[in-house]
Amino acid sequence: MEKIEKFEKEFRSLSKLVEKQKLQAILEKKKDILFLNDRNLRCIDEGTPGGLHLAGSGVLVKDKNLINWDLFDGIYFHQECGAINFFIKENNLEENPDEFAEKFTKDLAKTYGKEFLGKINLKRPKHFHNALGIWICGLPGFDFSKEKSLPPGFIINPFIVKDLNYTLFEINLALNIIENNGFGKFLKDEKFYLWFINENPKRFEKNISSNLNLEIMKFNL
Repeated sequence: MEKIEKFEKEFRSLSKLVEKQKLQAILEKKKDILFLNDRNLRCIDEGTPGGLHLAGSGVLVKDKNLINWDLFDGIYFHQECGAINFFIKENNLEENPDEFAEKFTKDLAKTYGKEFLGKINLKRPKHFHNALGIWICGLPGFDFSKEKSLPPGFIINPFIVKDLNYTLFEINLALNIIENNGFGKFLKDEKFYLWFINENPKRFEKNISSNLNLEIMKFNL
């Protein structure tokens, strides 16, 4: 009970950041959030903001040639990765997830001539996802962590893999992770947000599957 109360308190605190007009004003004013400090690939996890994003640093993209590799300089991995866990279970592998994540990204970097950057430290609570939503951003860069008034969320870059079904897969994966390892596990009646920036939500919304109480917001910058 104490743990649930702690998460609920944190949720109430963060949820005050979510208001469409307020978010629109911040996004329009704080243009630096659209400029990245690096061009390195990392996970969509809300704990790995900055740079560019694919779930598990690309582990779930079956055809790696669909990835626009020209976008990246290097590749990170992170520990406790839900996408890596999903891949291991789907392929019936007996692997330590953190060790597998490191080996996978190291091999991937070598294959595509990118720098292997090692482990990126998570900027979220350990063993818990505090995302209030998912940022689906069609712009070449987006980093919510540059502005403390923006709520934390998974970050999905649809332009990295030009495959609508794959982007939809990442959205549903992130929703599943939140349902089982985030606020959705404790606060099922609260809203969880899908923030579309320069992306049309109608391309995705009919095929989004979740038990969460979803609200879609669209922003054009």
